Amino acid sequence: MCGLVVALSSAMHSKYVWSFVDSQLSLRGPDAVGSYISNGLEFSYFRLIVRGDFSSGTQPCVIDRYAMVFNGNMTNTQKLCEKFNIEYTVSDKDVIPKLFHLIGKRIFEELNGFFAIVILDKKIWELVLYTLIFWVVYGTAY
Repeated sequence: MCGLVVALSSAMHSKYVWSFVDSQLSLRGPDAVGSYISNGLEFSYFRLIVRGDFSSGTQPCVIDRYAMVFNGNMTNTQKLCEKFNIEYTVSDKDVIPKLFHLIGKRIFEELNGFFAIVILDKKIWELVLYTLIFWVVYGTAY
């Protein structure tokens, strides 16, 4: 099972936080680790490969003005690719930022599955946090 962490922190605090995070979450996702850092906002992603190959699920994902981490499984990826004319890939993380770029926060009306998504719009410095578990919404966009 993969794991993701998003934190706001100072450089001094960051050293201790991330060493703890690395030691704990590397057990959940031992196959790959990725990080994105900007202005004290840090994303880290720990991957256990269960779908796709090593390169297809690399995260955090940065496309255009968006940086994103995603954990979970979408059940309608191929259908959304067809509906919005997006190239289908084996990894959900390739589809989400492209879809978010096209339709913005309306994306959350379209997605099915169980997952958590964190998207940073670097242009306007907006952080969107969203989770959908068993098709019941528990999160919201801020």
